[in-house]
Amino acid sequence: MISRNDLAHLFRNPGPAVHAPHPPAQPQYNNAGLQASQRAEAERREKMRRIAKNPTDKNIPEGVEDVCIGDGVTRYRELREVERTLDATMMRKKLDVMDSKHHSRASRFGTMRIWISNTAENQPWQSSGIDADAFDFESENNATYRVKIQGRLLDEEGDEGLEDEEDEDKDADAMDEDAAASKPAAKPKLFSHYFTSINIDFDRAKSLQPDNFTQIEWKRPENPTAKESNFSELEFERKGDENINITINLQRYQNPEVFRLSKPLAELLDTDEEDRAGVLMGIWEYARSQNLQQEDDERKFACDARLKALFGGQDHFFFPNLPQLIKQHLTTLPPIQLQYTIRVDKDYISPAADSGKTASEPTVYDVQHSDSARNPED
Repeated sequence: MISRNDLAHLFRNPGPAVHAPHPPAQPQYNNAGLQASQRAEAERREKMRRIAKNPTDKNIPEGVEDVCIGDGVTRYRELREVERTLDATMMRKKLDVMDSKHHSRASRFGTMRIWISNTAENQPWQSSGIDADAFDFESENNATYRVKIQGRLLDEEGDEGLEDEEDEDKDADAMDEDAAASKPAAKPKLFSHYFTSINIDFDRAKSLQPDNFTQIEWKRPENPTAKESNFSELEFERKGDENINITINLQRYQNPEVFRLSKPLAELLDTDEEDRAGVLMGIWEYARSQNLQQEDDERKFACDARLKALFGGQDHFFFPNLPQLIKQHLTTLPPIQLQYTIRVDKDYISPAADSGKTASEPTVYDVQHSDSARNPED
C-alpha cells in the first residue's frame, strides 16, 4: 500500500532527465540571391499590372460620346484613324523597299561549266612485267586514284574550256603591261563560292572499300577568309584498282536564299522556286489584285479559296504574321547531282597514241546557276 510519505518522496526528488528536441535547422539563404529573386518577382508583377491596364479593345463603343463632356471621344477616334493610316503607309513603304531591294539584286542566271576527271597510280597494269589481269600479292605499292573537280561560271562571251598554262602566262604578262593604262579587273569568283557543301557518294558498300570510305564531304567554313573556303578545284585521293561510280552532290549557295515552294504556294505564285521577299511580295500583290484588303484595318486580308488552301482554311490573316505562315511552305532546294565513273583502266589513263583519245579526258557538265552569290572576301 502506497503511503503519503512515499508520494511526497516521489514528487520531491528529480525525475529522469528528458532533453528537449532540437529545433529544425533553418535554411541559410544567400542575401544576394534572395534580393535578386525578390526583384525579379516585383518586376514580373509590375509587368503583369501594366499588361492588365492595357485595353484589349482600343475602339470606343458607340454612344459613349453622348455621355461624355467635350470632344474627347471624337478626337480619340480621329487619332485612331491617323494611326491606322500611318500603319498602312509604313507597311506599304516597307513592301516598296523590299520590292526594290528584291529587283535590284535580281539574280543573273548563267551557265556553270564543271569538269570532272581522274588519274591513277600504281595500278597493276602500270607495273612493268605484270599482266593487267594478274594479282601481285607481294607488292607493297597501293593502287590509288586522284579525282579532280573544277568549275567556273561562263561569261557572256562564252568559254570553250579550261585555260592552258601558256594562255594564263600570256594574260598575266598583258595585264602587267597594261596595268597603268587600264582599271584593275574584278576578282572572279572561285568554284567554292557558289556552294555551301559538296558531297561525293561512292556506289559501293563500305566493307568493299579499301579504306572503308563511302562518302567525302566539304562544308563551307564559317570564316569566309579561311583557306578551306576559297578554292577553284577540289581534289581527293583514295585507294582502289577498280572502276567505281560516284555521285557528286552540289548544294547551291544563294543570297538571298531561294526555297522550293509547296504545291499550293507554287500554284498561287506561278513559280516553283522563290526567296522569302519574293513570296511575301507575291502574296501581297495577289491579295491586292483580288481586293482582299479590309477597309477597317489595312493590315488584315480576307482569304479566298486559294488562300484558304494555303493557310489551312483560315478566313483571314494579318500581313505581319505572313512570314510565320509561309514557313511551312518553304523547303531547301535539292542539290545538283552529277554522275561520274572513276576509271583506272589503261584505255582511259594512258590510251594508245593512234586512238585519238586524250589521257584522263574530263567529263563536262553545263549547269544553269544563279550568279547571285557574293564573293566572301568582298
